[in-house]
Amino acid sequence: SMSDKLTDLYNRLGYHNFAVNMFRRSHETGERLGVLFMDMDKLKYINDTFGHACGDDAIRSIATSVKNSIPAEAVPVRYGGDEILVITPIDKDEDMEEIVNRIHEDIPKTARGFNLPVLPDVSAGYVITDPGSPLTLEEYVEEADKLMYNEKLLKRVERG
Repeated sequence: SMSDKLTDLYNRLGYHNFAVNMFRRSHETGERLGVLFMDMDKLKYINDTFGHACGDDAIRSIATSVKNSIPAEAVPVRYGGDEILVITPIDKDEDMEEIVNRIHEDIPKTARGFNLPVLPDVSAGYVITDPGSPLTLEEYVEEADKLMYNEKLLKRVERG
């Protein structure tokens, strides 16, 4: 199976079959890709306060918002417990910001459909690949992860 049963996103096998091949093709065609790394905010709070079934629903709602917000040719992956990775062809850098904004805008609507007691959210970081670069897809994912983590830290500081 190449899909995650909880979210219906690709799992790591799907990532290797689709995203890695997309990355290889982008080097051949010169196409740039967006690499978006997201981590759900407040999952521990949701699990501890409302139970793990509610946490699973929160993860499903985030995955649904991602699927609702990305281009059809994008590869969405449940990368870890509450981590989601998206690899997508892009035309211009602003496309990635638009995707992130669409995901954030879709989350409240989708979460209401899951009857969640609190609205989940995600921290996100993204990078744009350079087809002429020697960087690997994994290195781009690591960079997007670092940027996501910086956003998560900023949110914690803002909350106090």
